[in-house]
Amino acid sequence: VVQVNDEVVKLERLRSYLEKALAATDDKTVILRGDRKVVLEQAVFVLDQAQLAGAEGFAFATKKPKRRGQ
Repeated sequence: VVQVNDEVVKLERLRSYLEKALAATDDKTVILRGDRKVVLEQAVFVLDQAQLAGAEGFAFATKKPKRRGQ
């Protein structure tokens, strides 16, 4: 599942969706947040589409795992 700004986006529409999202902001940075199920091939595809859509920078975000009992 790929999401852009909390909306699920089909892979075949990702580039056009990113183009619109990037056009609406001065910050052309795309933040990639994945989970343990994401394979490198999928991440590279998303980054490629973002670059083609006009992204000028990339960041990787992680979420700390919850501690047991929380």
